[in-house]
Amino acid sequence: MVAVAQLVELLIVVQEVAGSSPVSHPPRLFGKPFDPFINEQWRALLVDDIAHHIASVFATKITGIGNSTGGSNAEVYHHMLSETESIPVRAHSSIEVRHCIYPRLPIPTNKGGLERLFIQWLGQDTKIEAFAKIHEYKHDWLRRPYLKDDGMPAQYSPDFLVRTATDLYVVETKGQGFLTQENTKRKKRAALAWVDQINRLDPDDRAGLDWHYVLLDEQTIKSWQSKGTRASELLDFAMLREIDGIAQSTLL
Repeated sequence: MVAVAQLVELLIVVQEVAGSSPVSHPPRLFGKPFDPFINEQWRALLVDDIAHHIASVFATKITGIGNSTGGSNAEVYHHMLSETESIPVRAHSSIEVRHCIYPRLPIPTNKGGLERLFIQWLGQDTKIEAFAKIHEYKHDWLRRPYLKDDGMPAQYSPDFLVRTATDLYVVETKGQGFLTQENTKRKKRAALAWVDQINRLDPDDRAGLDWHYVLLDEQTIKSWQSKGTRASELLDFAMLREIDGIAQSTLL
């Protein structure tokens, strides 16, 4: 019964966060009054799908609150990639780079050709002042919360940060076929909400840079690179935008 009582408490908290009935009222489940101590209604809380639903509603609301904080209400913490003095790399699965605070960047041992090509292309572009591959654990402050397609909360780390004189690009590279996956779309929405929050800050709080999110597939990278264009030109062309709450793109 302890676990059941905890689920009831969670149900009440979910409704408080969601702006539903106050704590003094009985909780509601699927829009109907729910009293676990009448007619053994508590047994419903033992059903995995119902417990999953309660947790999912709670996670959805919490994630939504985090993604809706406006610039005027934000408490700004400044971090620098140089706070992480080094990232782990192996000689056979890394590449020497320029324009980066780390002398070598890791690449996947399996199907890492796309990232290798993109890193080399970035290093050849004189308009790019700096870039880095994000390490999921060393740069954990760059993780963004999002909800997976099963409704459960997760953390998303983008692949790269790329800086020019006027802009900072948060870049995700994907192999062919991954752009249409539901979790890719959910990560995209979380990233777009994040850069929108940053762009609403005072320019001094974002080093005077405009932030953008770019989602690139393998075919696009190879096509633009083979034509002799700059990587920065593709980033500027392919950056995604939020228009009336709907992600729009000039490319994808």
